[in-house]
Amino acid sequence: MTDYGIKISQAENDVKTCNKENLVFSSKYDSLKPFIVGYGEKTVAAATAPYGPSGEELVQIKHDLGYLPFFYVFCTSIWRSDDKFSPYAYKSIGAISPDGGSYAVDTNYLYIHLFNGDPTGSRQIFFRYHIYYNELS
Repeated sequence: MTDYGIKISQAENDVKTCNKENLVFSSKYDSLKPFIVGYGEKTVAAATAPYGPSGEELVQIKHDLGYLPFFYVFCTSIWRSDDKFSPYAYKSIGAISPDGGSYAVDTNYLYIHLFNGDPTGSRQIFFRYHIYYNELS
């Protein structure tokens, strides 16, 4: 491999001679460039009935990048313990009213749709988001 900027190899690999698969980092290749990182929580109303429509809340995060940026969103769900975040986006699982979130982005905003599938009451859903300068392609 020719010399190029900064390289970091995995343990027991010579950074000067190892294959790219044995590198932890190389400035030769593109990497994610953080723009905004944040978190929050919303109280989401109860589902209307068992197996019925979920309670919903919408969170909008303004980024104004003018293009569709790469992003990650993590949120809590009744399908995992309350202190665990998940990157999975879903709105339905069979006939069960869902809980968690689904996500979308446009040229100005990241949209986080939070859902509460529990008909017994409202609940707090926590979320964390990462928006990057990298453009979705």
